[in-house]
Amino acid sequence: MPSKTFIVRAHARTIHTRPVTFICAKCHQATTRECYPGTPPKYCLNCAPKKKKASATRKPEKGMFKPTHHLVAHRTGEQIPVCLETSPDPGWFWVRTALDWFSGESIIQYHRHKGLYSRDKPLADYSLEEIASTTGI
Repeated sequence: MPSKTFIVRAHARTIHTRPVTFICAKCHQATTRECYPGTPPKYCLNCAPKKKKASATRKPEKGMFKPTHHLVAHRTGEQIPVCLETSPDPGWFWVRTALDWFSGESIIQYHRHKGLYSRDKPLADYSLEEIASTTGI
């Protein structure tokens, strides 16, 4: 008979399983299972709902931020490292800064022919420059 032992303050408490006979709610068959005290099960082992894998419910992590371009402000000359990520709209890319990369939110989009846009308005004072590869490839 399986058991679990718990430490409760100054002593140990051991809880043993006991056989429980019940009618499965899905297949309506009489079933006997070893259970710990508490609410009896509703389903037999064949009909019990299967647990979903964690990978199916969680989005995969993106990994580290690796900038591919600089967002250049023409007035000040400031260069902000950004990464382009494909958008669901064909031909469009999300322009993500390091902060946007992990939050997954960005208001700046880029199109190869149309240029940079923020909330459907063109960004005339900004441009993208590709970062030169340092690996020599």
